[in-house]
Amino acid sequence: MAVAVNAVAFLVSALSLRRIRIERTDTEPTDTERTDTGPADLAGDAGERRPARAGGPWSETVEGLRAALGNRYVRALLGEATTFNLFNEMFILGLMLYAVRGLDIGAATIGLVFTAGGVGSFAGAWFGSRIAGRFGYGRVLLVTLVLGNTAPVGVLLVGPAGAAAPALLCAVFVVMGAGIGIANVHAVSLRQTALPERLRGRVNAAYRLISWGAVPVGAAIGGVVATQAGAWAAMATGAVGIATATLWVGFSAVPRLARIADAGSPAPDGR
Repeated sequence: MAVAVNAVAFLVSALSLRRIRIERTDTEPTDTERTDTGPADLAGDAGERRPARAGGPWSETVEGLRAALGNRYVRALLGEATTFNLFNEMFILGLMLYAVRGLDIGAATIGLVFTAGGVGSFAGAWFGSRIAGRFGYGRVLLVTLVLGNTAPVGVLLVGPAGAAAPALLCAVFVVMGAGIGIANVHAVSLRQTALPERLRGRVNAAYRLISWGAVPVGAAIGGVVATQAGAWAAMATGAVGIATATLWVGFSAVPRLARIADAGSPAPDGR
């Protein structure tokens, strides 16, 4: 029944999207507006914009991939998101099996645990902007990623927790949701700011192609690990793997970003 309701919700979403009508106004800057060093034919006056070249979805996807991998901020966020999605599937799959079979937790309690994560996400998204303005954009993004991505490691204590396991799981998901909630708001805003408006849609599509493409891969690997080594092993591997996702951002230029507006300024390497 839960899967059926979810499927119907996706159908409603798809039908709603079909009702959206947007006239495409995608444009490409003239050579006088370009920032690269290629030869300019000086076609058109400065400020004049020409229609984008028709290349089809594939060429636009490739352009989005190049822009995403070529930008030092977006590249780090993409690595973090892909790593998170890969290991999060393993984590959730192993956790569900371990909670039901190993801890004998019922469906209602599991639902409460995931609801706690949603509460944390809402709180994080609500207070995120206030925190960033006080402590610095990149620093807050990194700290909240550390908080949200490291929290799943706490589930490794659910076995010894005994009767307190549901409460511990709820606490873990609240912290995880709050950290990821703040980080997601900051990460999406940073992606939008760091890229030219013309490329945002294409980069977003390429970004999700890679990061969401890791979801089925993680689910398949998690299934193999759970089958061969057990649900706890899949859960533990996923939890530790999620924690490592933060390294992409930690060793990037993101933590040095004081204001999000600075992301739109040219970097020393021209990116």
